[in-house]
Amino acid sequence: MSLCLPRDFSSVVTYRQAITEIRSRAEIASPNAVHIYEFKISENELQAAYNLLDEEEHRGAMRVTYSNSHNFIVRYMPGSVHQAAHASWSIYTHQALRDLLPHPKPTAVPGCVFIAATEQTLGQRKKEPDSGIMPIGSNRPSIVIEIGSSESLTQLKIDAQLWLEHMPEVQLGILVLIDPPAAANPNPPVATIQLWRGFPPPERQTSGQAQTRIARMVWQKDWTHNASPLHLLLADIFQGQVPPEYGQHDRVQLDTVTWREAIHRGWQRHQ
Repeated sequence: MSLCLPRDFSSVVTYRQAITEIRSRAEIASPNAVHIYEFKISENELQAAYNLLDEEEHRGAMRVTYSNSHNFIVRYMPGSVHQAAHASWSIYTHQALRDLLPHPKPTAVPGCVFIAATEQTLGQRKKEPDSGIMPIGSNRPSIVIEIGSSESLTQLKIDAQLWLEHMPEVQLGILVLIDPPAAANPNPPVATIQLWRGFPPPERQTSGQAQTRIARMVWQKDWTHNASPLHLLLADIFQGQVPPEYGQHDRVQLDTVTWREAIHRGWQRHQ
């Protein structure tokens, strides 16, 4: 899985120019690549850009984000491995939460909903996770997951920092990096999982500056050949307010073996 960048716009372009560029490149985009399209547009045109992007044929495989240098970034992953990675995470995490309940309902779990590509607004800018969990009653997710490759890791790290440093409600960021195998098939794709958290800044900031957290990676595992155990704290999922239905449980253990297998099947489908 490789990273494809469009020509770099060093100056501001119109939102229509940006969408035209995205449309033309998406039509010829390789399904085996992560494509990142970066633009600077007028802040006043951002909403128009989001609205026009929503009309694009390939919008379902696109996620919007931004960085310090570009206020309109679209990450495009047309391959089936992208859908497999984030959709299966939601399914298996939902199932694991249900298994904690003494009397589970067939379709719902108490206290939270699973989201996919749900827009989160910061000022005039927007971000979308690939998937995540949002506690009921909150307008922000508590856990977000982003899918990419090692070559798109720079932007994924920026995304983790944006989630954790700009949204105090977000407790955990999960990055999934999927890359081609070192040799020809049938070797599995190289898969790496990272967990990111926000920590208090090392020193008190001077008066007038907004207090923020510092995002750091706290855990990383190579899942190319074996999936290591992974759990989520209920306090993270529910932003500290765990519903009583979960009793004495304080964490949920994910079925990482099945999740890894789903990622491998998604990879095989687009080969």
